[in-house]
Amino acid sequence: MFICILIATRVGHNRNPWHGYGIGGFLFAMVVCNLMMLLYPVWYWVMNFLVHPIAAYAGTKLGIEKSLTQIVEEPGRYPGS
Repeated sequence: MFICILIATRVGHNRNPWHGYGIGGFLFAMVVCNLMMLLYPVWYWVMNFLVHPIAAYAGTKLGIEKSLTQIVEEPGRYPGS
């Protein structure tokens, strides 16, 4: 899930974080559907509800960060350049 969100954020237009959040929300909804269809212990539910939102946030946060070469290659876009 983390890698999918990271790629979606990086490939999306202007590295918009909503691309990552959208994919994360969709994958989280699919996880909930899977949990409701099959019998899982309670600890598995708890771990899924803790880990997936954290992975979605971390993947999006890492996906929107720009490297130094991208900042240097875009003159005039940032104040003071």
